[in-house]
Amino acid sequence: MPLAAAVDGSNLMQYFVGPTWFTAIGLGIALVGALHIFRVLPPNRWFGLRTKRTLSDPLAWYRAHAAFGWIFIAVGLVAAVVSMWPARPVHPAWGLVGIAVIAAIAIRVYRRYAA
Repeated sequence: MPLAAAVDGSNLMQYFVGPTWFTAIGLGIALVGALHIFRVLPPNRWFGLRTKRTLSDPLAWYRAHAAFGWIFIAVGLVAAVVSMWPARPVHPAWGLVGIAVIAAIAIRVYRRYAA
């Protein structure tokens, strides 16, 4: 679709934020997870899980971020795959269920590796 056809405003958002962008964002999230798993990001005060334990102990930092890296990869790949499906009406509660599952896994990983 040419940009001139999208300028009327009715489908401008669809032109700029289509499935391709959501796929790229999902793959970007998975890439960040891979960086954590391969221990590329060193302990710092700007990015990552910053607790007293992870900032004082590099081993705790890398263990916690490696565990969270797997969560990032799973969420990123699921987001990329789902973004390529044709749009179908889905009940919003499924989004809340997904967020609750991710939060429960994140809490479990935090308690095991970083608390």
